Amino acid sequence: MKARIMLFVLVVFLIGGCAANGKYLPKHAITDPAKGISIVHPVEIEKAGIKTITIFQGLMDPGLWVEVVSAGGVWTFLVLTDSGKILDGYAYLSGINYWGDWQLQFVLLKGLKKEDKETAKFILFNRDAGYCYNLIGDQVEYNPKKFDEDKEYRLKLFQDHGKTLGQIDSFFLDYLREKRLNPPDHLSSVVEIEIGSPEWKNFKSKMAKSMQYNYKMGNGEIRCGWLPLKHFSKEAVEIPGFNGKDQYLKRANVPLFLLPFAGVGLMVIAGASIIGDIASAGIDDSWSGSYARSSVIRYKMAPLFRQICLIYKELLKKRDERIDRLEFRLELQKPYSQDGEEKGD
Repeated sequence: MKARIMLFVLVVFLIGGCAANGKYLPKHAITDPAKGISIVHPVEIEKAGIKTITIFQGLMDPGLWVEVVSAGGVWTFLVLTDSGKILDGYAYLSGINYWGDWQLQFVLLKGLKKEDKETAKFILFNRDAGYCYNLIGDQVEYNPKKFDEDKEYRLKLFQDHGKTLGQIDSFFLDYLREKRLNPPDHLSSVVEIEIGSPEWKNFKSKMAKSMQYNYKMGNGEIRCGWLPLKHFSKEAVEIPGFNGKDQYLKRANVPLFLLPFAGVGLMVIAGASIIGDIASAGIDDSWSGSYARSSVIRYKMAPLFRQICLIYKELLKKRDERIDRLEFRLELQKPYSQDGEEKGD
């Protein structure tokens, strides 16, 4: 029985989802598949004459794993400034931290004005922009069509769910303190990098390691990503299927062994609802691609990904509790001198 459950889970992870099918496609959706699996190469940033970029960290809702391709992914975020102007940037999956939270690296190529740095609000979207998230890993209620057409609704969404850079920093300070760490009050993941500076060279070096493959697009643009060129070439030219007729070619994209928590029995623990979830999602041979919305709605798998990650985080919590108990016992066993001071070696 366990083997059968594991097989079903493996099928879930090895197949993809296609784009919005018969649903409204927002203006900020990623309609070019290449941009969902790669980012602009730093050399293009230099060529564009950009003076500074802003980078910072956030958390990803595990439900976005429905759009991950070969353990990576790129998504769009929007920024509302005080003047009402909306800027866009991209975020990519940078890994999982010690406590089981998925981390996103956010990159804003258009610099914020001084007056906007403390007040501009950020929100994140999935690949076809059918779903919306704050920057600390929570999905929020959102109407894609209304967001495009109704200014008041759009402003309210930013106001209610958008996070400023200061709020993101405060969140991470509290987050680390809850983990019983002692971060300095000035700790920040927000970095403004001047192009050509030593920090810029360091940023490029880190990018070359995490996005080691380069691709030259048809328009001459150079992009970079985590997929080997042969794999990228197939993914980047597929038809998203936004018109309800075209479909992505079938592909395998998230091997189970790439997940950091594979092998700890999580799939078996979460297996009680897996078969029902697969049936409700209507998985069949047409369930392919890398977008959350389709006629069979790949996003129905999002609760399962969240459930698996919660179980994993609970195991990590038990790990930390066990370490604490062992450290306490070791502390009690240390030899002490007559005056109560710990003896040296």
